[in-house]
Amino acid sequence: MNIYKLFLNTLPICLIGCAHSISNHVKSSVDEHNNKFNNKLMVMNFEKTPKELIDNVHLAIENYEVSLNTLTQIADEELTFKNTFQFLEEQDHKFSQTYGKVRFLWNVSPNKALRDEAQKLMDKVQAWSVQTIYREDIYNILQKVSEKEKDLMGEDLRLMVETLKYYKRIGINLPKSTRDTLKIEKSKLNKYKNQFKTNIKESKDIVNFTEGQLDGVPSEYLEAWVQSDGSYIVDVKIFSDYAAIMRNALRGDVRKQAMFARRNIARKKNIPLLKKIIQTRSSIAKLLGYKNWASYRLEPKMAKNPETVFNFLNQIRNGIKPKLLKELDTLKVRKQEDFPSDKVMLEPWDTGFYASLVAKEKHKIDSEKIKEYFEMKTTLAGMFRIYEKLFHIEFEELPLKEKIVEDMKLFLTRDAKTGEPLGLFYTDLFPREGKHKHFAMMRMVNAMTGSGGINYRPTVALVGNFSKPTADRPSLLTHGQVKTLFHEFGHVMHSVLTRAKYASFAGTNVPRDFSEAPAKMLENWVWDQSVISQFSRHYATGEVVPMDLLHRMKEVQKENIARRYSYQVAISMVDMQLHSIETMTNNLDVVSIANNIYEESMMQSYVKETAFVANIGHLMGYDAGYYGYLWADSIAEDLASKFELSKGGYLDVSIGLHLRNEIYSMGNTRDVNISIEKFLGRKKSINPFLKKLGIITQ
Repeated sequence: MNIYKLFLNTLPICLIGCAHSISNHVKSSVDEHNNKFNNKLMVMNFEKTPKELIDNVHLAIENYEVSLNTLTQIADEELTFKNTFQFLEEQDHKFSQTYGKVRFLWNVSPNKALRDEAQKLMDKVQAWSVQTIYREDIYNILQKVSEKEKDLMGEDLRLMVETLKYYKRIGINLPKSTRDTLKIEKSKLNKYKNQFKTNIKESKDIVNFTEGQLDGVPSEYLEAWVQSDGSYIVDVKIFSDYAAIMRNALRGDVRKQAMFARRNIARKKNIPLLKKIIQTRSSIAKLLGYKNWASYRLEPKMAKNPETVFNFLNQIRNGIKPKLLKELDTLKVRKQEDFPSDKVMLEPWDTGFYASLVAKEKHKIDSEKIKEYFEMKTTLAGMFRIYEKLFHIEFEELPLKEKIVEDMKLFLTRDAKTGEPLGLFYTDLFPREGKHKHFAMMRMVNAMTGSGGINYRPTVALVGNFSKPTADRPSLLTHGQVKTLFHEFGHVMHSVLTRAKYASFAGTNVPRDFSEAPAKMLENWVWDQSVISQFSRHYATGEVVPMDLLHRMKEVQKENIARRYSYQVAISMVDMQLHSIETMTNNLDVVSIANNIYEESMMQSYVKETAFVANIGHLMGYDAGYYGYLWADSIAEDLASKFELSKGGYLDVSIGLHLRNEIYSMGNTRDVNISIEKFLGRKKSINPFLKKLGIITQ
């Protein structure tokens, strides 16, 4: 019974929603395939009032408890793997749909009353789940079954082994007094985590400017920000708006003001809360017999322990330091041209601006002009075509009446050869108040083969925050946003293409430090001319991105690579350091720890009187795991090398099918190291990643 994993291991890329059977208004050729393949597709049916949400959650809890009590009535001689381990997996799968609806609405609903009620219900469900997972009678039943089921193989055996490991990791064998304390601490932690994320999401971070202050900022942003009184308001939580100021605003004081606001998002509420979270996690780890939270969290991951992670991060930080210093010096020299003085300082709010300026002057690169080649609808359609060929699948848009917002869409994915329906995905791509501010894949229904042989296929959502179209311009994407789109849709593919029998092993339910690799690998596609020429079209002229322009874009990327990766190292080090503390004190200074690590990693001073750590939402879910982005990046570059060395390059459809079969469809049904080796035909190597960073040359 892994119900607590729904809360402990929820990823920003893997939020869950709720579903009902495919309804009458969503009709296409999938109906006949459902019968042929015994697959079941599911679409969301959103509650419209808090009361509906409350009633459904209460009913789900009641049904789950009834199922557990039914299990305890089975005589010992009648206990089997199927009516215990598999039965509990099916109950978790059912419950996840209800809990997921709560979580999905909390992230994207435009209705604040629903979002507020969703948060309360999340707290309620998580508190209930902590009590449920420590039921000794259920654990004793599973132990009895494990002692007599000696012939299990494949995923059945893996489910039994991993479930028992999970129970041991939560401390089921500890004394009752210790377990009671763990229940209290875990309930507190869940509530703190939810509040931390809510504080970020609901924080009001509006900065007011006058037109004169925003010299240099492109007119399309000014048109979106302008108010009836002639002032301009900017929500710095929306990264594209924030970046428009940091890269373009001519005045340093304006860039500083924007950075100051962004790095203080939710500071007042989240800093004291973060202290409680770090202390509570440390307490839980000690109760479970670990020296710190990082040791506990890393045990089931690829890295296994903090020492491996710190060595990995230091290898990157030390390796790119010479290049980082060179990059910063280049930007400082350029600033001195504007402010001739030996005493001029390159401030944190200068780096993005001068990096953009150098790109324009040296390489004739203007990110705002590049956007004109990536109209959102054209880019999305082009990406669909590429993924269809690569993974041997087809997409079909389905009619949709039940939606949260008008521009939400629904698509079917099916196998191109057999026509088998593989899953559904929604798109919700524009920002609004109260919505999750970043880009994410959110899972609503997981794959699962039920005991009756029905194959529940995944339903997920691609959630984004692209700029909305205006009266005279369509929605245009920066090249960075195109890269993010390919990445997040990679998570969609990882979920939809799964062939796992059990939800616990399906799609992105893999070790956290591997989960980003299959998606991260696909970022390479947007740097390849043969790929990008298939969908890049200037929105006014229809011109494809010129090869020379793409080459210059690659040069700019190389010239700024150390600065970008140093930031990733900084966040990873902050995360690891906070969760590796062995002796907690009441005067824990999380702000000083984070800011000092920032200075050491970025080779720049932090912005005084700011606390960027208060806005790192990944600390709630990716705790002792943010390094996983870099770890997965190192694997992703190795996986991508298989395409780079082939004649067909990134569009090699035979390797694409091999990728689907060995990586995407396998999920966590076997050790991911085996999947990597099966795809590569050799053991994995970090060298392609180190070459990309310039740490090694070949």
